[in-house]
Amino acid sequence: MDSETTVLAERDDLRVVGGYPGANATDVTMEDDRTVTLAPDPRDAGHEWFFYWNVTVESDAERTVDVSFDREVVGPWGPAVSRDRRTWSWLGSDAADDHRGFRYEFGAGERTAFAFSVPYVRADFERWWTSVEQHERVHRQTLTTTANGRPVPLVQIGDLTADTHVLGACRHHACESPASYALEGWLGALAADPPSEWCAHVVPLVDLDGVYRGDQGKSRLPHDHNRDYGRSNGVLDDIEPLYPTTAAIKRYVRNIDGEVALALDFHSPYKWGDPHDRVFFACSPEDATAADRRFARFLDEACDRTDDAMAFAADAGFAEPGGRSAGTTFTAFLDRAGATSSRTLEVPYFGTEGNRATPDRWRGLGRATDRATRQFVAPIE
Repeated sequence: MDSETTVLAERDDLRVVGGYPGANATDVTMEDDRTVTLAPDPRDAGHEWFFYWNVTVESDAERTVDVSFDREVVGPWGPAVSRDRRTWSWLGSDAADDHRGFRYEFGAGERTAFAFSVPYVRADFERWWTSVEQHERVHRQTLTTTANGRPVPLVQIGDLTADTHVLGACRHHACESPASYALEGWLGALAADPPSEWCAHVVPLVDLDGVYRGDQGKSRLPHDHNRDYGRSNGVLDDIEPLYPTTAAIKRYVRNIDGEVALALDFHSPYKWGDPHDRVFFACSPEDATAADRRFARFLDEACDRTDDAMAFAADAGFAEPGGRSAGTTFTAFLDRAGATSSRTLEVPYFGTEGNRATPDRWRGLGRATDRATRQFVAPIE
């Protein structure tokens, strides 16, 4: 069952718990009943180390607990914290001496979850879905079933018979949860006013098994979900992908009848530092097309007009190589499939003091993306 938990370490009346959806920790030790040491678990990622972690601590007595790591995996606003693993906030920078640990004052009988960033798992998506499923022109299908037997949701919003289409995806890398909040904001705005002349087709949780397990997902061996869309020479797209979900996405895209005006893949970048503290498209400035730049300009304007949206600046909106048609990514595949613009949108884990990331501001970025999408897809008169 998805609700199972596992005691990772226990000392007297203090316990560290994992095993629930999104949990991740390894090498958990307790020197005493006030000190916990742990590390992110890379599992089958190709990295020797990666930064995502997520645990719950239970204390039967009042006490202050110090949690420490051997590397910098505590963000500038402290860890994400939640009493119910549904509603999250930042613990605060004053709870952390540096990026290698934090302290927390427990009340008697308190059970509190902590994570590198605010998690987003299947249950969060399902709660969102119940808020929109009765809307007109909002549809849901099962795209496929994962290797572990989980049905992968596909959301369709708009006119299914339209000649123009928008493609969206998220969580090709399982740990990149801020991207899901931005996607939720985008989908929510689309569902509130479904387009009548085009249709959006979105896979919200591509690596669904990895999201459940709490995997890093990035650089999964032998390759991750976002490197599963064909060979790098851009020719052999008929090679069967490794993962059922990416194979199903490729089949689905090939069956779309009409123009793909836009393809967006929502990701989160590295933990912090420039450009990872800001919203950007994974594309070097010299590789950005005129269509890419037009969409970036619309997003810049939309962020300025959207309450509680993370800021985006079009003049600094392209950073890092993102690959075009020769790549093996989702956006490269959609580029080969003829999408007018096919880009990865990077949603930061933390942001900056003047552009701080929170679930509401990630969703605001998604609502701004909806505005930009409608403007981009609208016929040029």
